[in-house]
Amino acid sequence: MGATQLLSTPISWQIWESHAVIFSTEEGLKYPMADQDLQYGSFDGTSWSVAAPIPNSQTAAVPALAVFNSKLYCVHRGGNEAALDYLWYTSFDGTKWSTDTRIVPNRDSAGGPGLAVFNNKLYCVFRTSDDLNLRYMTFDGTSWSADAPIPNTQAAAEPALAVFNSKLYCVHRGGNDGFLWYTSFDGTKWSTDTPIAPNRYTAVGPGLAVFNNQLYCAFLPSDGPNLRYMTFDGISWSADAPIPNTYTATTPALAVFNSKLYCVHRGGDNPTVCYTSFDGTKWIPDTPMLPHRYTAAGLGLAVFNNQLYSAHRN
Repeated sequence: MGATQLLSTPISWQIWESHAVIFSTEEGLKYPMADQDLQYGSFDGTSWSVAAPIPNSQTAAVPALAVFNSKLYCVHRGGNEAALDYLWYTSFDGTKWSTDTRIVPNRDSAGGPGLAVFNNKLYCVFRTSDDLNLRYMTFDGTSWSADAPIPNTQAAAEPALAVFNSKLYCVHRGGNDGFLWYTSFDGTKWSTDTPIAPNRYTAVGPGLAVFNNQLYCAFLPSDGPNLRYMTFDGISWSADAPIPNTYTATTPALAVFNSKLYCVHRGGDNPTVCYTSFDGTKWIPDTPMLPHRYTAAGLGLAVFNNQLYSAHRN
């Protein structure tokens, strides 16, 4: 059984030594209760750093990471009640994070955004809070553009972005169905939003990254907790296959680091953060991050300063 296999034991409540509420199972497993504070950590290829806070930053959804103009950017939905639906951003120069700032004019989002660098701009795709329509905007390092619709494209979960074959790809769960869909942007217009064939059903948003000259997509099927993946060669999608003994309840994150494809994700029915990597032939066993990370949602993932960075809410 994988480290993140589903737990079926009853849950009890108590107070942890640090005075934070935690929950525990009858088997003695203990997990901190979630709050909305954003944290980050890094991986050098051998071990993970201790998680540290992104100062004064909260989210109620999955954060997104991307490297732009030699800084690590984090874009996220707000966390506290007053700022819940707004999109915010902060950047990290390798030493400190900038002040978390609301994107203006205000953008309302029902979930986490997708983030990628394309044509020397930072692109952000998000779902508006008052409908299912996907929209996008860009950041030039100084200010954000007005947002615009991705035509006839809807989503019920976080979208994923990646640049492949000189186009910006967006893969997402459908708005009124459980299918995975994709569209691409050539810098001028978006292609017709198209269901991935044969139909793939997903319960949450996908993870997306380019590895070995193919576009990789990891997703959680709607009929079970096991993560699966597939590839796109620019023309068609491959059959999907399991990421062995890997379970999640939320959106997975993909990134390429040290010539391997990494997948970082929350557990299936517990909040432990786990990771696995793929060398092009096989996946390593799914492993909990040490020191332990716990999250109520998915993670953001990006390579910065020769390390793999992750961001997550507690």
